[in-house]
Amino acid sequence: MDSDSRFEITAQKRTGYEDWNEPLSVAQISKSPQAWKIVSNLYINEEPMRIEEVFLLSGQDNGALTVVSSGHTMTYYRCP
Repeated sequence: MDSDSRFEITAQKRTGYEDWNEPLSVAQISKSPQAWKIVSNLYINEEPMRIEEVFLLSGQDNGALTVVSSGHTMTYYRCP
């Protein structure tokens, strides 16, 4: 499934349209392709929810980011 939802990743959090994530731990699980397991607190309302996701960079010039979590997979592409 592809997404047209925009989000921004900074050193301290990932910000989406109606939510944001605070990373708790990041571990690289593959160098080729580049992949990381990220445990974070997801904030949709006031109470955080702990989630685990795998972030995978792939494609030409690492242009695609696939985020895999329990129950779904989303692929994002860099804005031109």
